[in-house]
Amino acid sequence: MLDRKTASVVAAALCLAGSNAVADVERGGPIGIPYMLELSIDAESWDSLGDPSNTVLSFNLSEMLVGGDGLIMTVDALSWDLTIETQGASWLSEASLALRPADAASGLAILTPGAGTDFPGTSRFVSPGVVPLDPGDVFSLPLGVLEIELFETFDDGDNQVDALVSGTLTVHGYAIPAPGAGALFAAAFATALRRRRR
Repeated sequence: MLDRKTASVVAAALCLAGSNAVADVERGGPIGIPYMLELSIDAESWDSLGDPSNTVLSFNLSEMLVGGDGLIMTVDALSWDLTIETQGASWLSEASLALRPADAASGLAILTPGAGTDFPGTSRFVSPGVVPLDPGDVFSLPLGVLEIELFETFDDGDNQVDALVSGTLTVHGYAIPAPGAGALFAAAFATALRRRRR
């Protein structure tokens, strides 16, 4: 039997922006490997933030990124191309996405693509390029898993779909070796150098 909520999520494109560690000076990030991960989303937006009826999508970024094992992922910017189709009297400005680590111990960034569009209907919302998160909204994923909860800033009715959200959300950030993993990477690098000299 199918669940009443539908969520079709596909990892559409993965990219490590270079294999060497670099200093992300423009965004003020630490030394790390910059990455970009494009996610395809097709899901329903139901009730207020934290409601058990809400659709929660889960993405293991460490597994999705080539060479991501043993890395701590940090999310510091977003870009999007999302279409929102409201249901009933719900407004386009109410459909939102909350991004957080799977352990939910820290970090919570809210994206409201249709902010200011205070009427119902269907509309496409595209970010003006890559949008950095406010410094207080930047968060790390200690387990490598990103959760995205679709929710309504104003709930027009309990336990009913208020909007359909589809399109792409691109997560930008950097990855650094987890504590203890740095020594492992250094040992692997030293071994590779020794083999190359032979």
